[in-house]
Amino acid sequence: MSLTYGFYDSVTGDRTYTALQFSALLDSIINDGVFMSIGSAFAVSPGTGMQVSVGIGRAWFDHTWTYNDSLFNLTIDTAHATLDRIDTVVIETNSNSGVRANSLKVIKGTAGSSPVPPTLTHTSEVNQYPLADVFVGNGVTSILVGDIMYRVGSSDCPFVTGILETLDIDVIVAQWQDDFEVWFQFLQDELDENQAANLQAQILEHDHSDPLQTLIPTAGLEDGLITLVKMASGQKFKKIGEFVGDGANVPDWSSIPTDFTHLFLIYNGLSTRLTSALDSIYYIVNNDTSAHYYTTLWLKTATQDVWNWGVSNPHAYGLFGGILPAQNAGFLTTGSGLVVFPNYKGTTFYKSAIHYAHWFSSYSTGLILSHSYWNQVTAINRLNGNVSGGYKPRAGSVFSLYGFD
Repeated sequence: MSLTYGFYDSVTGDRTYTALQFSALLDSIINDGVFMSIGSAFAVSPGTGMQVSVGIGRAWFDHTWTYNDSLFNLTIDTAHATLDRIDTVVIETNSNSGVRANSLKVIKGTAGSSPVPPTLTHTSEVNQYPLADVFVGNGVTSILVGDIMYRVGSSDCPFVTGILETLDIDVIVAQWQDDFEVWFQFLQDELDENQAANLQAQILEHDHSDPLQTLIPTAGLEDGLITLVKMASGQKFKKIGEFVGDGANVPDWSSIPTDFTHLFLIYNGLSTRLTSALDSIYYIVNNDTSAHYYTTLWLKTATQDVWNWGVSNPHAYGLFGGILPAQNAGFLTTGSGLVVFPNYKGTTFYKSAIHYAHWFSSYSTGLILSHSYWNQVTAINRLNGNVSGGYKPRAGSVFSLYGFD
């Protein structure tokens, strides 16, 4: 240890000072972190395709400052074909004599069935501070808002709120959690036996005796009360993949994980057909193109309101799962819908598709409700979409597939 001091005028070079000595002045009044009040505090948002954009911000780390005065684009590496990954966007400080620079970069995570953020570097010369984690689902070609988890304000990358002040929101989140648990315990204490019985009666039993039924499991019940912790720990909901139409291809999800009991599809789009019509979407299960699919269908338009029963007319199209209208003088907007595929993992029941769709045209508003099933008992591991008439989803159509229990 030695005594240091400054600054004095240099006479014939007898007083020289290092960058670290100058930065020590600021170290005495500013703690490490990201300035909360400057720009967007390095907010990370989706860019084009597999890019993310880092917003305006200023930070002070390791005796150095970093300032970004406009959107800074970073490219996320190509997604793994079958496994998910978590990458982390960081500010990196590097005092190595050959570098001596700060940078914004993406640290790539390791793909896996249950991915975790990558381990960041912290050495005497190089340190990395997380701005956001980016979930890179298998096979994706673009990054969405929901894939980004902002980490500025955590203990790993705190906010600078003022001179010698930082804000670590981990403490605030912990307080919120504590407040919630107190409130929820109060709610449980207030439920009498009649109220608890009423709650239980409103939760349907998960009965697979009829393959046409898909009811809600009672995983959240314990001694007549709904236990939030039990429900939360027992449920899973995760994005498996997303298909964006290009006018030439159809959705095709392979290697679907077997740890989900059900699949859930959300879609919105148009058919490549040029004449006024509705084109049905079907999903071939596990490459099975034989006559193993059966459908019941309820259709409502301005001119009809009917049930169509298809059990007596087996077809090889696949599980019915949507409609795509054509965009022309007859149909001016897109069709959208939700499809649930109960997978009945570990049982011998048929696999189903329960579908709701809506579309709006210049002359009618339409609804479709349907149930179809594939009369094979093996678990679903692949869904290959196809559109009746050989048409395709138009460019910009989006199909997002999720797995859940």
